Amino acid sequence: MVFGDWNPEGSAEQLLATAEWQALHALLTEFHDLCRAEGILPVLLYIPSKSQVYAEYATAQSGRQFVQAAARQHPIRTNMVAALTTLAQRVELPLINLLPAFEQQAEAGRLLYYPFDTHWNGRAYRPRRPPFGTNCSPGSLRFPERTTPNE
Repeated sequence: MVFGDWNPEGSAEQLLATAEWQALHALLTEFHDLCRAEGILPVLLYIPSKSQVYAEYATAQSGRQFVQAAARQHPIRTNMVAALTTLAQRVELPLINLLPAFEQQAEAGRLLYYPFDTHWNGRAYRPRRPPFGTNCSPGSLRFPERTTPNE
C-alpha cells in the first residue's frame, strides 16, 4: 500500500475513522487471519516518504511552494504512522517503522532518496543498525508451528 508524499490533514484518530482506513482495517484483519491459518507471521513495514523525512530541512532554495507545504505538514507529519501503529496493534500485526532510522540518517546529513525521484538509494538499503524497535526485533519474530491436514 502506498500513501502520498504528504500526510493527510487530521489526527490519527480522525484518519482511522475514515472509510479508507476502515477498509484498510478490514483488509489487514483478513490478511492476518489468512496468514495465521497458513502458519505465516505477517509483518507491516512503514517506509516514510521523502518529504516526510526531509521536509524539516527545507530552505528558501527548496522553493516557496515546497516550504509552505512543509510548514503545513510539520504538525501532522507523524499522524499517518501513528494511525498505522494503532491499526497494527488492533489487528495484532508487528509493525516495523523505518521513520526513526531514516530521520537519524537525515539528521546526519545522509541522502537516502535520489534527489529527483522518490526511490531509495543504496544508503537506505544499508542502515547502520537494524531499525527494529524493542517490540519487534529479529529474534522476537516467532513463527507458529504449522500443522498439515494429515497430522
